[in-house]
Amino acid sequence: MKTAIRNFIAILVFSGALVCITYGLAREQFLEIALLYFVAFGALALIYKSNVSIKWAIALACAIRLAMVWAVPNLSDDIYRFLWDGLLVIGGENPYVHTPEYYMSLTNVPAFVKQDLFTLLNSPNYFTVYPPLSQFVYTTGAYVSGGNIMAFGIVIKSILVIFDIGNIFLLRALLLRFKVNSRNLLLYALNPLVILEISANAHFESIMVFYLLASLWFLFHNKVKISGLMMGLSVAAKLLPLIFIPAILFRIEKNKIIPYLSMVILVQVFLWMPFLSPTLFYNIGSSIGLYFHTFEFNASIYHMVNWLAAFCIGHPPHALVATMLAIATLLSILLLAFLGRKLKLETVLAISASVYFLLSTTVHPWYLVLPLALGTLANLRFTLVWTLVAVLSYSAYNGLPYQENHQLVALEYLVVVLFLYLDYKKMVVKINK
Repeated sequence: MKTAIRNFIAILVFSGALVCITYGLAREQFLEIALLYFVAFGALALIYKSNVSIKWAIALACAIRLAMVWAVPNLSDDIYRFLWDGLLVIGGENPYVHTPEYYMSLTNVPAFVKQDLFTLLNSPNYFTVYPPLSQFVYTTGAYVSGGNIMAFGIVIKSILVIFDIGNIFLLRALLLRFKVNSRNLLLYALNPLVILEISANAHFESIMVFYLLASLWFLFHNKVKISGLMMGLSVAAKLLPLIFIPAILFRIEKNKIIPYLSMVILVQVFLWMPFLSPTLFYNIGSSIGLYFHTFEFNASIYHMVNWLAAFCIGHPPHALVATMLAIATLLSILLLAFLGRKLKLETVLAISASVYFLLSTTVHPWYLVLPLALGTLANLRFTLVWTLVAVLSYSAYNGLPYQENHQLVALEYLVVVLFLYLDYKKMVVKINK
């Protein structure tokens, strides 16, 4: 009886903390968000160690996700750009051709362009960078909702929750296949970051991760063409899974490389074709360039190198450092793909994603859904810990103007690197056995 009561209290505290963050707080209330977030993680630890069955934990994970669908996103305003892009497509426009500012500068503003929506956009002077599969989802949401912001959020988040529930079941199947502790599933299914960033704040990592996990599932069942198809869809949701292709190519038979790549490419051609224009790749490239050279948020090595450069030469060479780290990222991923063949594929992919973010200029908390999912399969702990301490990055919104708290960001990465080192030692021991 005492155990049942303790489990019930842990579940109640877990759910209550997340509901309070989602429905009761604004992004600027950092201290309250961080406190409740850490409480939710503490409750997760108790649930993980308890005798709560995996089936009941999955039921809780589904229920809490559905409870988040009705909330207005409070930790991110990206959803407004999603709706903007969807309305453009419905209006017969190509979202990759013009910036939002262009439409507002026209003498006769198109009927589908909403002034109130424009004022909510966080980057109105940038071209959209969201790949075509995401655009199709935006368009579906905009059509079903009739352009109403609240209804659009509910439709979009419902779709994302369906995919994320699919992630839970895919992870469960893969954990069983890899013979990893099945309770590791709870570390994703009940992870506060995953629930808040996908179900409450409508980030599309759930779709990307779903197709990536499906790709791995078919790959491990030797269905290479279907695996390539799933990988293509993952890339069409977010471009990041492209970094995993070299590692996968080193693992499949030589005569299956071309069929695999062909499927990935065919999916891209099919989904990008409706959006082809003379300026498509230039516009996307310019926005991606801004991401690497202009945006800075929750970076680790990037900030450290700039600090050292400023100490030595008097000023931080931001653009040069960003370029050098982008090159280092590419080389590191290729080296991991080649030299990591003694490791399991899921481990190489988890480390590759983590290296990418450790060398990035911008690491929003929702980006960590990807390394967490892969780290869960690889039985790594540093990816889980990263999702715990990532909430410290929200300290940037604690006042106006927004400004990062570099001390808290440094603390975040000190903890991450410590657990990364512990995971590394564990991997070395396994390799040497």
